[in-house]
Amino acid sequence: MGKLAVRQPIHQGVALVNPTSALLEKVARLFKMGTVGKSEETIRSYRYALVDFANFVGEDDTVKGLAHLFSLSRGDAVLLIEEYLQDMTDRKLSSSTIRVRISAIKGRIKDAYRAEIIEWKDVDIPMPKRKATKTVAGPSPEKFAEILESISSPSREQDYRDRAIIYILAFLGLRRNEVASLDMEHLDVDKKRIWILRKGQSDRVWKTVPDETWKCIEAWIHMRGDQSGPLFLNYDPVGKGTGRYTASSIWRMVKKLGEGVGIPNLHPHAFRHFSITEVLELTDGNILHAQKHSGHSDPRMLNVYEDARSDVAGKMASMIEKKYVKKGKK
Repeated sequence: MGKLAVRQPIHQGVALVNPTSALLEKVARLFKMGTVGKSEETIRSYRYALVDFANFVGEDDTVKGLAHLFSLSRGDAVLLIEEYLQDMTDRKLSSSTIRVRISAIKGRIKDAYRAEIIEWKDVDIPMPKRKATKTVAGPSPEKFAEILESISSPSREQDYRDRAIIYILAFLGLRRNEVASLDMEHLDVDKKRIWILRKGQSDRVWKTVPDETWKCIEAWIHMRGDQSGPLFLNYDPVGKGTGRYTASSIWRMVKKLGEGVGIPNLHPHAFRHFSITEVLELTDGNILHAQKHSGHSDPRMLNVYEDARSDVAGKMASMIEKKYVKKGKK
């Protein structure tokens, strides 16, 4: 259950005790219960987080790692997590990664308290501040036009699939995991809409698909067939997996597409950046409309896009300069 080769160096601070078999059994049940109601993406990120923590305490199993934590007093547990926090900082992990991993541990602590596995219910660990997104730039309108031209005449079945995916990423502004998770049953043919699972959510929501994008989806389904299962299929000759075209495969497809039009390191999220920026451009910076389009739970993130689009800070600097410095003066 969530194993990884142990890295060195591992935890060498707070003294740990070997958990009892009874505790290990309880933690194993707790670990399974902790996934109920969470999206596949959340479960995956939390599992990575708990594997890394287990690795830190010298285990290759998430259950054993948590059991070590639950064997401690609250004070020692706080010290251990603080040591883990410092370890992640030393490894130069991003603030968002650190926040996810600490949140995963805190969540399991609350679950363990409710299940009466431990007598303390929380640990006061300061979370690192969120760092501003480095860039929200997508492809330029000129490069995006080149991308559309490059996929305008599909010949193979995969080409029809890839064109539909690019249209969904760019015009609906979806994340690659949201696209990869679509099944045939998530299509509403009569109303031309798709039932998407937003990041961090457990319930799907409907999103209307524009006409040309819907035509691309229909063209892909004509090649795919209308049998049930994942909407987007892979063409793995070995037949590995479930047949679903995964988020990782979408990443590789987009990167290859970018290389073909002279955009190195193009990634799926760049189309989301492009889509949100276009909404702000078309609506003269309407944050509410952009939030409806993007599905961001926190509208403050849209301010980053608007600042990048309108460069308000640069305009204000120019206004101050013009007030005090005559044009052409050296």
